[in-house]
Amino acid sequence: MNLSTVVTIGVFDGVHLGHQQLIKKTVELARQSGCLSTAFTFDPLPEEFFDHKTGIVLTLPDEKKQLLSRLGIDYIIMMEFNHQVATLSKEEFVDKLLLLKPKAVVVGRDFRFGREASGDVEFLKKALNGKAEVYAEELYSINGQVVKSSVIRELLIQGRVYDANKLLGRRYFVSGEVVQGKGIGKALLYPTANIKVDRRKLLPAPGVYSGFAELNFKKYVAAIVVSYDAYRERIVEAHLLNFSDNIYGEKLLLEFHEKVSDIGNFTRLEDLQLKIAADIEKVIKSIWLK
Repeated sequence: MNLSTVVTIGVFDGVHLGHQQLIKKTVELARQSGCLSTAFTFDPLPEEFFDHKTGIVLTLPDEKKQLLSRLGIDYIIMMEFNHQVATLSKEEFVDKLLLLKPKAVVVGRDFRFGREASGDVEFLKKALNGKAEVYAEELYSINGQVVKSSVIRELLIQGRVYDANKLLGRRYFVSGEVVQGKGIGKALLYPTANIKVDRRKLLPAPGVYSGFAELNFKKYVAAIVVSYDAYRERIVEAHLLNFSDNIYGEKLLLEFHEKVSDIGNFTRLEDLQLKIAADIEKVIKSIWLK
């Protein structure tokens, strides 16, 4: 068995369409040469490590691994991004890379590595000359918009989920355990499932979204609400259409399709009930028409 590898390197947060192009190239080259296709990635994100930012991750570690595996990657190396890794010189980084016995390395044209991002594609080519082929892929763009994780984050923060999904190549999703809520939705005849989302995960802007809920391998159309309580704690809840089972303790995955309305402030429950009914109608139209 050939234990050589074709390696792609990156943070790969979101595993968006740009990342998918790198993965596709890596898998193709590996199959052609009989090598193991390998994704070399990092966790936490550099922004989390250096700037102590929270709630910015598009894909949690297990989610990232799952998405990469679905694209055909044989082997995933997720290195902890810590002070030791952050201070590796560009030469030391290449030495670590060579331990993977790469026959080829696939990166984006703007790839940087090593302490203070001192290494670039040209340095990598020189350092690996005669040892491994370096493929520097052009940045992927849609209608002139370069697909980047930072762009997707900004779209989600603005509530522009539908546009973010175009760059992701899939619907943005969150998941978590169904926990006890305040029961207001049930009292209004629109029960909701509240889920506890990892604090690292980025949430779209507060609002009501059309989407889908996946439970035990079944999908349901859902009205998804993102909001904050008086203590600025994040709340994610979903009303699953044509569903009323008790699912406390179950894991629920929510896929966002499109924002359909903002969060309203109501003093009368009757007004809130009318708002919910109108939002559900918008959700159904959004799913079927767009």
